[in-house]
Amino acid sequence: MHSFSSGDLSFLIIESRGGVGKSYHANYLLPDNNTVRFNGHTTPYSLFKTVESNPNKFLVFDDVDTLLDNKTNVALLKQICDTTDERRVTWHTTRGGENVTEEFLAYNQSLILSNDVKHNNDNLNALHDRAITIHFNPTNEQILEQLKQFCNADEVITFLDEMDIPACSLSFRDGIKAEQLQKAGLDWKKYLKQSLNTDKIDSVALAKQLAERAENEDDFTKMDAVAEYRERTGRSQKSYYNDLEK
Repeated sequence: MHSFSSGDLSFLIIESRGGVGKSYHANYLLPDNNTVRFNGHTTPYSLFKTVESNPNKFLVFDDVDTLLDNKTNVALLKQICDTTDERRVTWHTTRGGENVTEEFLAYNQSLILSNDVKHNNDNLNALHDRAITIHFNPTNEQILEQLKQFCNADEVITFLDEMDIPACSLSFRDGIKAEQLQKAGLDWKKYLKQSLNTDKIDSVALAKQLAERAENEDDFTKMDAVAEYRERTGRSQKSYYNDLEK
């Protein structure tokens, strides 16, 4: 993303699961006064005229599955995002019984952010062929490092850092929502436990580990073991003892 914002890449596609911070980073790195953002539905002629009016700005296409389902939109993007420095973009139509052609020169850098840009379509494959495509599948640790840049609630970051979260399931949005819930005085810890499915933690192994600590460490009691079990799993004291019996 930094290489794109610095002008080194002309056309970039980033594919990933939802909620890993693609949009946040694009909004952070690309200035509003030099960026045109497309979200949701866009008609072909609207796309043509918008780019015509902004031939030198960054173009960001965010969650635009419907845009890419339209063959005319994709045909325009193939012109706008071609590999040459100067691209001639044309629009052919019929008005009053006459053939009319509009055209302009584009110098834009284009960025597509998507959960999945289809690869089983020749038209879209031609678009991919013009782009540098990155498949982004960050780990929980990488997401947490990103959150430290955007989330101002240290307690939320620390709590996430100490949670046993199923691999590659932490969402950038989880941290932002938890920060908002904390500011509102709501139970943000409960939200994180439910959102991140911490009940998938091997609670039996955890209960055994904590019980062994309580037996072997003077400053870690049975009550401490139960408290930590409840904090990390969101489950009850009864569940702790049931897991020990297992």
